[in-house]
Amino acid sequence: MLQNVRIKCRNIFRYPGWCAAKVIFPVLITFVVGRWSIGYAYLKRGYYAMGGEYFLILFTAYASYKAIHIIFCFWRRRNAKKRINAGRSKKRGSAGASGLQYHR
Repeated sequence: MLQNVRIKCRNIFRYPGWCAAKVIFPVLITFVVGRWSIGYAYLKRGYYAMGGEYFLILFTAYASYKAIHIIFCFWRRRNAKKRINAGRSKKRGSAGASGLQYHR
């Protein structure tokens, strides 16, 4: 199929909306989890203190950033492969049912 096609997900400044989403999404998720975890720890302890809830907040920030990054990279690669396949099928005429048949 398309073994030689590799689209890198490095240039985030080409898509400023994605760059903003990569910042806003983790901040919102981390804020919600932070408010919940600190409030829950306060209810359990009865006083404010620093404990394991801050590790949960850090992990949530990292995991949500990586999740949105993986989703956007997958989406970009999928759309790029669709554009490449569309260009190949137009060049070669009718490419069959799959649209991936081409000569090397």
